[in-house]
Amino acid sequence: MNKTAIILFFAAGVVAAGSVEAYAAKKKSQPDLRPVPGHVIDHEGINVNPVPVNVTRPNNGYLNMSGGFDLSQVPPEFADCFKSIKTTPGGIPVRVSYGKEIADRFGLPEKNGAYHLSIGPENVTIEAFDQDGLFYGINTLSQIAEGVSDDNLPMVEINDYPALKYRGVVEVFYGNHFSH
Repeated sequence: MNKTAIILFFAAGVVAAGSVEAYAAKKKSQPDLRPVPGHVIDHEGINVNPVPVNVTRPNNGYLNMSGGFDLSQVPPEFADCFKSIKTTPGGIPVRVSYGKEIADRFGLPEKNGAYHLSIGPENVTIEAFDQDGLFYGINTLSQIAEGVSDDNLPMVEINDYPALKYRGVVEVFYGNHFSH
């Protein structure tokens, strides 16, 4: 190789290296952000999983649950669903019912698992299309109760029903599964 070719070769390398560094610096200052599918849902700090279809706070009040929940109107087969929260006779009344007419009243679709949960100023009401809906409504109440730190439940109205035949949460890992 002659001397001119060697000089041109190194000069091209220096220019290319400068271009690579400039490109890398540009990439660091401008990250490649891609939009996340879906949309942001603000449930005002109420964390429930799976996320309910509709959550509203008709007022910004709270229901103090320090006295526990009175389950005297809850069918015995559902009492076990309340294991994670305090239950006492004379506590906050929990009323439950289910049937097609209830689903119609709240605009719920006639789907297994559809329910309406209302945490009001004096009681909690869970009304559902069927017994599956009662189960999911009770679990939603339990999640909300477990999520508060000061015994004050946010007054809330929740309508929920499954989008698919089977409810659940999908957790997906990308990349090497052994890296977690």
